[in-house]
This record gives sequence, structure tokens and C-alpha cells, in this order.
Amino acid sequence: MDVDTGIDDAVALLLVRSVLGEGLRMVSAVSGNVPVERALENTRRVLHLSGADEVPVFRGASAPLVAEPMAALWVHGEDGLGGVELEPSPAPPAGGLDELRAALEREPAPVALLATAPLTNAALLARWDPRLFARRVERIVWMGGSWGRGNDTPAAEFNARVDPEAVHIVAGSGVPMTMVGLNATEGCPLDDGDMERIGAVATRSARLVATMLGYEGLRRVNRDFGGVVVHDAIAAATLLWPGEVTATRRYPLTVDLSHGPSYGATLTGPVATGPEVEVAVAADRVRFAQRLASALARLP
Repeated sequence: MDVDTGIDDAVALLLVRSVLGEGLRMVSAVSGNVPVERALENTRRVLHLSGADEVPVFRGASAPLVAEPMAALWVHGEDGLGGVELEPSPAPPAGGLDELRAALEREPAPVALLATAPLTNAALLARWDPRLFARRVERIVWMGGSWGRGNDTPAAEFNARVDPEAVHIVAGSGVPMTMVGLNATEGCPLDDGDMERIGAVATRSARLVATMLGYEGLRRVNRDFGGVVVHDAIAAATLLWPGEVTATRRYPLTVDLSHGPSYGATLTGPVATGPEVEVAVAADRVRFAQRLASALARLP
């Protein structure tokens, strides 16, 4: 996984850990929702809560390839987790991107990459060693992008807007890619009933999720959706249960790199001329909520 651990990344981490167990091989942190050092610490603490201290966590890029760093502290809080206090992990960080590249090369089989953050780390790996990236990464599922609208600017979704150049590089890397963007995720909010069911699950992980999803900043940005949209966890569900939680279609993808008002927009369909990717076009709210609650019940 590649994360900028704010609230929805934390939920995605817990979901993947529950379903895959030791299949969660490694995690890298990147600047996005929060600065990279905060993302690194949040990731290690969430994994510790879930009993996954053995999963190596690598420190990735502190800034996008071209643009200045951004953050979404007004959504996730100054600490990125809505003010929730989590116990530190005793496991040290696993190193930086050089160590991540070495770890990827040592993997006995190609890995799937779930990216719930700006794609800076993946783009750096793809640019440094394109053959290694194409050989060792079999599939990428990325939470990001949209068509027709954004949530950071009128045109661009946050993860895409933070590092559009990285999206362009990764989409053109030759690795099959699925883009799970706002057009699918915003139609899949957790409503009050879903939140009650999660809150009733008697595990520390479920209590953490219920508390984080009640954070005022997150609630404020979700006021028009009839519930709380957990974008990154929906991308995780797309990877874990292909074709069951989200429906996808193949489209060409063009990323706006103009540095104008539409910088970071992800264009698909007839107006796009770039490489073809799978694009999530819809999500099943009921199925997603059920899968999430069941997964949280299996964690500490």
C-alpha cells in the first residue's frame, strides 16, 4: 500500500489488514493529506493497533514531483486522524525509497499496489527503474481522480491535484491501473445506520473507525452526501473484491498538466487521448458497508 494516512487511509489500512492478513507485504507513506513524517507515524500506529507491527513501513517523498506540497488538515485534523490518540509502534521505520525499491525486488512474486494517496512514490519508482516497476507491480488500484468535477478545485480531485505529473507517469508505465475516483466514491457514503453497526462492533479497530468518522472536519466536507464517504476504503474494496463493490469501465485517461485552472483534472472518455485504464463508475453502498463492518470485527 501507498498512503498519506489521514482518516480514510487508516480505514483502508485496517480493511486490507483484516482481509489479507500477511498478504499486506509493505506500506509506504507520502506527503498528501498530512506531511510525510506525520503520515509515516500515523501509518505505524494504525498498523500497531491492528497487530501488524511486522509490516515494514517506508518513508516516501516529502513533496510532489513538480508542485509545492499541499495538505488537507482542515478535513483530517492537525494530526491527520481527527485527534484520536493511538499508542506508538515499537517497530522502527523500514527506511526510505531506496529500501522500498530493494524490498520490492526481493518479493517472490509480483505485487498489487493499492495507492490511497498522491502517486509520487509510485512515479519515482517507475521513473528510476521502469523495468523493475513493470516486472514487480502487476496491478495498481488508485484512489484518485474524477471526471467532470473535483473536490480540491472545481476541476480536480485532491490526490490528482497534489501531483498530476505523477499520475501521468504511472498511468503510462504499462502496469494495468484502476482509477477509483469521486464519481464512484461519492455515491457510496456510510449513513447513520452503517455508522451505528460499525460502532456496535466490539473491537478496538471498530471503535477507532467510528470515532474518526465522527470527526467534525470530515463530517463538514460530507454534509451534502447523506453520510460519510470513506474514499480510500472504497478503493481498497475494489482491490480486495474485484467487480463486487465497484463497477468499472475502460477509458483512455489524460491528465491536465497545464498549471492553469484545470491543473490536475483527469479527463476520460472521448476527450481523452492517453493510455487506457479501468475507471470505477459506480459503487455498491450496502455491500461496502457490510464488508467493512465484517472486516473490523475480525481485527483486535
